Amino acid sequence: MKWRCFSPQEMSHMKNQTQQSVREGSNHNRIFKQITDGSGNTEDNRVSDFKYTPDPQNHSLDTEDNRVSDFKYTPDPQNDSLDTEDNRVSNFKYTPDPQNDSLDTEDNRVSDFKYTPDPQNHSLDTEDNRVSDFNYTPDPQNDSFDTEDNRASDFKYTSDPQNDSLDTEDNRLWAHIKSSDIRKHKVSHYVT
Repeated sequence: MKWRCFSPQEMSHMKNQTQQSVREGSNHNRIFKQITDGSGNTEDNRVSDFKYTPDPQNHSLDTEDNRVSDFKYTPDPQNDSLDTEDNRVSNFKYTPDPQNDSLDTEDNRVSDFKYTPDPQNHSLDTEDNRVSDFNYTPDPQNDSFDTEDNRASDFKYTSDPQNDSLDTEDNRLWAHIKSSDIRKHKVSHYVT
């Protein structure tokens, strides 16, 4: 076997190549993590058919405040859990409320919805933007979303094995709202 010494230039080149490989590996791992565990697609907080789109004009859900926006609806024929005809958030009509407009702007925020029973319209919104696996259950002990503050409860989770985009193990859409705090805080403080 013949041995030879590498020149300083060769040693420097090999060192640079190794560092580049390490950086590329780190970038790959970061990209993979974003795909599998990123916003809107984690194991414990999925809201399918919504792709995260950072919007510098609307930083909600970009911050630790857990606000609601920067999600644009993208229909996904492979995952139509938010498109179905049967698992919608029922009987809510949009009512602008000048006394409670913190969530009432063009930013896709979540408030100023008053309960209005309507058997002809069982969806929260339009035919292309629904939230599945939640059925309305009036609860006199927890009448948020029935009050002026438009809070988020009186929804009981109904697991649907055919439609599990919102049916994850431990962190469902409204499950983290604390009943004891609901009268002090609005939905924007709790939505993840």
